[in-house]
Amino acid sequence: NGTYPWTDDAFIAKRQAKFGSATWCKEPLSIYEVHLGSWTMTASANYRDIAEPLAKHVQELGFTAVEFLPLSQYPCEESWGYQCAAGLFAVDRRLGTPDDFRYLVDTLHSYGIAVFMDFVGAHFAKDEWGLVNYSGMPQYEYEGSMGQIPG
Repeated sequence: NGTYPWTDDAFIAKRQAKFGSATWCKEPLSIYEVHLGSWTMTASANYRDIAEPLAKHVQELGFTAVEFLPLSQYPCEESWGYQCAAGLFAVDRRLGTPDDFRYLVDTLHSYGIAVFMDFVGAHFAKDEWGLVNYSGMPQYEYEGSMGQIPG
């Protein structure tokens, strides 16, 4: 909503100075992949609670980036979130608000850790609000019956 008080100016400036207008790194990354819902194994944990411990853990292990498994709302808490129910338009509300997630990203950036998001296009919902045929033609899926699972 544009009101979150970001504090990652130093991280962004360093990235800009290092890589110019390109946002892709031109040197090796060491990526720590994490599913936030199971990382702490605590039902009450949220994005803000996870932020500092995760940033410290990732930094201590020597990783330079975090790749989050799907962050969107999904129906089955036992899954890793690849069966995205709400599209890619909002973070999982079970772990907090969009500002709570921004805080998590901001905290990781304060430790010099880049953030990536994992998604699998084959798991997009085929409903109108999903990204299947987003532009009016297939982009993340095969056209016609080839993209359908029999049964």
